[in-house]
Amino acid sequence: MKRAALIFLSILLLTTSCKKEDTTKTLFVGTYTNKGGEGIMTYSFNTNTGKLLQQGITAKMNNPSFLALSQDGEYLYSISERNNSKISVFKINPNNTAPTFVSSIPTEGSGACYISSDKNDKYLFVANYGSGHFSFAKLDNSKNIISVKTLKPGVGSNADSTRQGAPHAHSLAPGPEGKFIYGSDLGADKVFAFKKESGEYNLYTGIPLAPGTGPRHFDFSPDGKTMAVVGELSNTITLFTKDKDGCFTVKGDMFTTLPDDFTGVSYSADIHFSQDGKFLYSSNRGHNSIAVFGFSNGTLTPIQWVTKEIAWPRNFTIDPSGKYLLVANQHSNSITVFKRDTKTGKLTYSDITKDISEPVCLRFR
Repeated sequence: MKRAALIFLSILLLTTSCKKEDTTKTLFVGTYTNKGGEGIMTYSFNTNTGKLLQQGITAKMNNPSFLALSQDGEYLYSISERNNSKISVFKINPNNTAPTFVSSIPTEGSGACYISSDKNDKYLFVANYGSGHFSFAKLDNSKNIISVKTLKPGVGSNADSTRQGAPHAHSLAPGPEGKFIYGSDLGADKVFAFKKESGEYNLYTGIPLAPGTGPRHFDFSPDGKTMAVVGELSNTITLFTKDKDGCFTVKGDMFTTLPDDFTGVSYSADIHFSQDGKFLYSSNRGHNSIAVFGFSNGTLTPIQWVTKEIAWPRNFTIDPSGKYLLVANQHSNSITVFKRDTKTGKLTYSDITKDISEPVCLRFR
């Protein structure tokens, strides 16, 4: 009996310990470094309380404006947004110790602003806003970058004479099934689809959007049936569905990211579906808000615009528990934590704001 009791107690303690550990997640923050930022910062986030605690500097580097993690969470990928942009790979070490540098290589483009990886961590995908190039970087088994191929399929649409005189690649990421890689080009008013053939990624097709849209970021619904593209210049969300070949194409439905009574200047930035696929969120810079939409039967219904403690929200993320949404406020030098009602999708300010110089990308591990 004593032995059985001891075994039960051990299992109970182990289970309790695991639960406590699961409530603390690591948050990596990419920052601009022109006004005091130091590079990639590390925070711990409590999914029960919403509290953020700074752990330290992950990596000192110039303008790590976008981050990605390997599928197993063991490697951190970053780009440096500058004239001669670079891709960097770091091995994440336990106990919040400094990560180990693995490799770095030029993107072969300028103004890199986005990075993602394929599901097998064999490729890194980078969008270079300045030069308009999409970069496809190949990794070996040790995550060393061994080659980079660039493609520049875009031509400026000139629908917006100030921003669209040339191609401006703004995001590049694999679709839900990994068959196609999608790249948004703000300057070309197109989303390009790339497909791997004979071991290399090549252009498959270009999907035009309404003139002046300026596609920036996109996200996929959890069921893999819908792609939502946010237009920076038009402040709209365009929904895509798949064609007979499994490639996403424009459905035709567009939804404004702004309330009807707003008359100022604003630029949409980021977009994310909730984990259950029932809600879609988008950030607005200028209106300085997070727009909340219900998503059902392939359409969007506006629910809420949240503005409290938000200033130029370049990027945001939903925490792994789904109970919080965190916003990177570039202009107010802060990260704001909102409570998220998982039933209604609505956001409420949690009274938690952390100061940090020019945060522009948030990634949970």
